[in-house]
Amino acid sequence: MSSKIGKGEWKLAYAVTGFIDIAQWVLDFFAVGLIINEFLDPAVGVILAAYFQLRGVSLISQPKRLISLLGSYLGEAFTDSIAPAWIVDIWYIHRTVKQEEAESAAQQEQEAVLESSVRQPLYKDGARSPVSQTAELAGPAVVDGVRAPGGGLLVN
Repeated sequence: MSSKIGKGEWKLAYAVTGFIDIAQWVLDFFAVGLIINEFLDPAVGVILAAYFQLRGVSLISQPKRLISLLGSYLGEAFTDSIAPAWIVDIWYIHRTVKQEEAESAAQQEQEAVLESSVRQPLYKDGARSPVSQTAELAGPAVVDGVRAPGGGLLVN
């Protein structure tokens, strides 16, 4: 499944999570903010996970992404929100999505090259055609006076 998240949407995700990180850091200065953050962190994690799943960024096929979300939650919980990490999650997931898309594009390009290679018959209208690009010589065509089967050609 490919990601449906465009550049503008990634920038928005960075902005929103950056705002959440700053807001949580500011809330920690107030007693009521500590309580709010205890409920806000799990909610943000679940919302981000659901958002990514709905937008085509699989957290199940790439468990490292899910682990990063859990790690951010635990990082904020153990440091009392000193280390805001939601924006770091977005960066990590964005990086893995770009890598996945680059690998997919390279694979599609290789498949296109393989499909575009033209396989020509060795004989056409009774005359031998030149060796096609996909055929390679297996060795000498004639060994000890005996011609190799198929003329010594290996067709891929």
